[in-house]
Amino acid sequence: MMCHHNGKLAQATIPFQIYREFFPVNESLYRGTMFRELYRPYVKMMRR
Repeated sequence: MMCHHNGKLAQATIPFQIYREFFPVNESLYRGTMFRELYRPYVKMMRR
């Protein structure tokens, strides 16, 4: 069954952000971002 819908389904909004703290170049390559505020390391959880 085909659905023809011309209305808006979603709208993404991204707030403007100011980044103030930066990693040094060699460290930002290792971490995958140069912005300290965006760095969220993956923490593996232990299984029970």
